[in-house]
Amino acid sequence: MLPPRLPPQLLSVAKAAPEGEGWLHEVKYDGYRLLCRVEHGRARLFSRPGKEWTGELPGLAGAMEGLGIGSAWLDGEMVALRPDGLPDFHALPRAIRGGRGALPLVYHVFDLPYLDGRALLELEVIYRKRILEELVRGRCECVRYADHLVGNGPAFHQAAHAAGLEGIVSKRVRSRYRPGVRSRDWVKVKCIHRYVFTVAGIGREGAELVDGDGSFVGCAWYRARRRVGEPRECSLWKDADGVDPPDQRELLRLEADRLEGTKLGETGLDRQVAPPEQSFRAERLKRLVEHPAVDAAPRYV
Repeated sequence: MLPPRLPPQLLSVAKAAPEGEGWLHEVKYDGYRLLCRVEHGRARLFSRPGKEWTGELPGLAGAMEGLGIGSAWLDGEMVALRPDGLPDFHALPRAIRGGRGALPLVYHVFDLPYLDGRALLELEVIYRKRILEELVRGRCECVRYADHLVGNGPAFHQAAHAAGLEGIVSKRVRSRYRPGVRSRDWVKVKCIHRYVFTVAGIGREGAELVDGDGSFVGCAWYRARRRVGEPRECSLWKDADGVDPPDQRELLRLEADRLEGTKLGETGLDRQVAPPEQSFRAERLKRLVEHPAVDAAPRYV
């Protein structure tokens, strides 16, 4: 019997990739967790919290139906794929909307909790993946089997870091699928990429950051006040291209869990956001010029 909803198994955090042949390792794709329910050949797509996305992703749903699977639940990650083969998290909203210039969407599937009315939850992940591979590999360009490596976790993590990936996911070879459960059987090991930005303007609660060329990269809230011109080293989970340009005005998902914990107090960064509209910035600058004693907004230099 195919359940109407399926909460995905969740990941715990690990500081280092586990060693030994008892673990398999996958690339951690930087995208949206997506589950697919197929019944009577018709596919429906669901986000991690359980919201249906089939209407927003008709092309992907059609691609899943084209695989010829009669009944199943599949688990995976949807990404926007750059020409160099790396995922681009910040391009995902535009990729979902589609249109000219949008990156292609790719659904990397890595697990198969149900198939043909049978629950595979108690089957070891290594065997579930073998079945999944037969169903998916090489069948469709936008639906891809998420490959893995057994053993050599530290070397795999090092290679992922060198490739500019977000991290890896390590799973016990004999682990079962546990819907909605966060356990140490599945762990994520992130890759840390460090970049130095300079504080260009300070205020009561935040600071503007610029890169080495003086280009604006965002605003940062901080716990300890910083001096203008002071360089700050940020341990970001994103690569340099993950910082949005000013004209996008989108919240950068650099919350506290995307900063290395040991560096958080040192950098004082809680989150980073894209700049406000130029007109709003101009008003704040004008106010600072007219009332230099007011320190309610960043002071630009």
